[in-house]
Amino acid sequence: MVHVFLDKTIYVLLYAFLIVIGLNLCANATTIGTSIGFAALHRSNLFGRQRVYGTMGFGLCAFIASRIYAHFKSDYVYIFMFVASSILTVIITSFVRIRSDKHNAEKSNQDDLSVIEELNETSINENEEKPKTKNSPFKICAILPLLKNFDVMVFLATTFLWGTSYGGMDPYLLLYIDEISPCVSHSIVGYMSLITSTVEVIALFVAHKLIKCLGTKISSILIFIAFIIRFTGYYFIRRPYLLLPLETMHFFNFGILYVLIAQQALEIAPPGLSGTLQGIVYGTSFGLGRGVGLLISLFIYTRMKKRYLFLIYALFNLVGVIIYSIYCLLSKRRSSSSFNTNGNHIFRLVSHKLDENEKHPDTIKT
Repeated sequence: MVHVFLDKTIYVLLYAFLIVIGLNLCANATTIGTSIGFAALHRSNLFGRQRVYGTMGFGLCAFIASRIYAHFKSDYVYIFMFVASSILTVIITSFVRIRSDKHNAEKSNQDDLSVIEELNETSINENEEKPKTKNSPFKICAILPLLKNFDVMVFLATTFLWGTSYGGMDPYLLLYIDEISPCVSHSIVGYMSLITSTVEVIALFVAHKLIKCLGTKISSILIFIAFIIRFTGYYFIRRPYLLLPLETMHFFNFGILYVLIAQQALEIAPPGLSGTLQGIVYGTSFGLGRGVGLLISLFIYTRMKKRYLFLIYALFNLVGVIIYSIYCLLSKRRSSSSFNTNGNHIFRLVSHKLDENEKHPDTIKT
């Protein structure tokens, strides 16, 4: 019995190690692809629609692979599909041209006032600005002051929590399904991929409008709630085919989440560093967060009952959404109080000016 447990632990450790390496490489590729997408598009709100094609390809390949496996009953099917898709990706992306000037034009169109101020400062101090730009090879230092902003830190912490949730869901859910129904697990996983890809396509089409309508904070709360529904269903439902409706929560867990963190990183990034900040955010979520989630899930999966993993993550996201909701309420009160303070200050200044004009009517300029 001990020998079997050790073999199982070694197998899961090796699997988790390979998954962590693969996910970190995938996070880098995702970041590069996202930066290229934002750089090539003339409007950032078109990014979700552009990402749809990748989702369609993912869903079709996963479903086709599951059908081919059901026919041949061989694990080499996945290796063949991976090699074929990798070769096609390299060939196709070799024809893609990166045009960063479009991204710079888009950035300037989003904030005309800031661009005008920068141009004025550059024209006045042109001789001073150029040497500074040349002598600062590490532009990433411009991102470090953002870490002092409390809202930015909350944003990074939130993306980290979402990444840990993915670490507890992605590989271990498949292992759990394979244990409770080994005969049909590959077919179920194929149908899951098809459902998640379908709802992801819909989400990417409406992500920009939905986030603009609801706001980033409400959208983030909905992402937490979707994780809670998903993990709770995984814990209570015992029949694998009944797990399929839960995959519709992928609408929020990836479709809205993906565009949300990309847009947030684009908005708060200093000029010329949007790709770098997007890389940090995606690395925090899908790299570091997912890796930590895999390690935590490994301990729970091997030391406790398999289903407890999903219950713990459901409670984890419940605590996360409560804390984030409190932050949203405090942030709203803080913004309203600062608005009232500024309004009262302006009212006093206006009243003071009116009193002076009444006392000295001759000084009023027409």
